[in-house]
Amino acid sequence: MTAEPVARPHTDAPHESRLSPDEYKAVFRGHPAGVVVVTLRDADGRPVGFTATSVISVSAEPPLLAFSLASSSSSWPAVSRATTLALSFLADHQDDVSARFATSGIDRFAAGGWTALPAGEPVSTTTHPDPTIWTISFPV
Repeated sequence: MTAEPVARPHTDAPHESRLSPDEYKAVFRGHPAGVVVVTLRDADGRPVGFTATSVISVSAEPPLLAFSLASSSSSWPAVSRATTLALSFLADHQDDVSARFATSGIDRFAAGGWTALPAGEPVSTTTHPDPTIWTISFPV
């Protein structure tokens, strides 16, 4: 997978956005959508995870999904080399989990509530009493 810059079309719009990158992120963090935490192990076996609201269903048969991740994300190096990953679908009362996995520069797994699937992906034990219902592991 590679990321390519996209050419911006010329526009005569009188007002360009004056939001800073941090303000822009804050706006979208508050955007209501289905929220998941994507988790995996990096090449050294360390858990990696991030909040994703861009997850879409591509196909039910075979089961395929897609999500977007910036190549500047701290999770990108691990995702770009992953062979499997897991998605934990968050309930509406789990905004603390969503916020933690959207925060840079912290140990996102420090609060606990995680176990590993057979392939090693860390998955939430708090998203649902039966994590097999709400956690999906996919080959990449």
